[in-house]
Amino acid sequence: MALNRRTLRGMVGVIWILAIVVGLSTGALLAQAMPECTIWVQPGESIQAAIDAAPEGAVICLPAGIWEENIVIEKSITLRGMGAEQTIIDGIEDGYPVVWIMGPEEEVQAISVQIEGLTITGADGRCADEEERICAHGVLIQGSAQVAITRSTISGNGVAGIMLLGSAQAEITNATISENGKGGIVLLDSAQAEITGSTISGNGVAGIMLADSAQAVITSSTISENGKGGIVLADSAQAVITDSTISENGEFGIGIMDSSQAEIADSTISENKAGIMLLDSAQAMIADSTILGH
Repeated sequence: MALNRRTLRGMVGVIWILAIVVGLSTGALLAQAMPECTIWVQPGESIQAAIDAAPEGAVICLPAGIWEENIVIEKSITLRGMGAEQTIIDGIEDGYPVVWIMGPEEEVQAISVQIEGLTITGADGRCADEEERICAHGVLIQGSAQVAITRSTISGNGVAGIMLLGSAQAEITNATISENGKGGIVLLDSAQAEITGSTISGNGVAGIMLADSAQAVITSSTISENGKGGIVLADSAQAVITDSTISENGEFGIGIMDSSQAEIADSTISENKAGIMLLDSAQAMIADSTILGH
């Protein structure tokens, strides 16, 4: 179920009550939980203002709380929360991503961004620029950007949970990408992603979608209960899927079409309407996997 503001505020309140019960001051609690912070941003303060003022490589830390804003990142930084259940960024600007990471056009100047321990939610409304694919995504990554998303929840956004465009690259680890309106993770152009130990579920159309010449390596992840497909490959996209479970998706577990290719190993594809669907000149290599219950 998508998070709502009342639920989020209740969760945050519990965190602060626990801190009082165990007798820790707020400062002591934060210092123990998240060392090596360059900048602290307290609830009520602007994350965007902190990003704009931060030096390259800064670690911007957020305590438990809800920040109702959309942010743009154009430099190498770490954005660190206290955990997805405690630190929430809730977008308020219709048609725009909650977190918009904009790398430069030239790869030699790539930025490096880390997102840790956050919930990113609330993107809604019609696309601000549909032609440029600037829409209500949880996280939009474009240009020459290398992004690591760890221990975070991307949920309740109108279009994609995470959208990668251009030459963007992402490592998504121990994350939950759920209940987004269209796709959980979408890669277009020549984008690349490594998805490890993550749950991608309950998204409106597909869990993971790749098109153009995008590439993904998916390991030890669960892709389930998405509206149409678990994993979709189109055009000349490529994916390597290992030690993962793709189950209970509406139409098919894995759809491979056009001239796209997939390698599937040590995985379970079960209880989908169809297991693996190949169309056109698509190719798949399947090894040591279980395909059943369709």
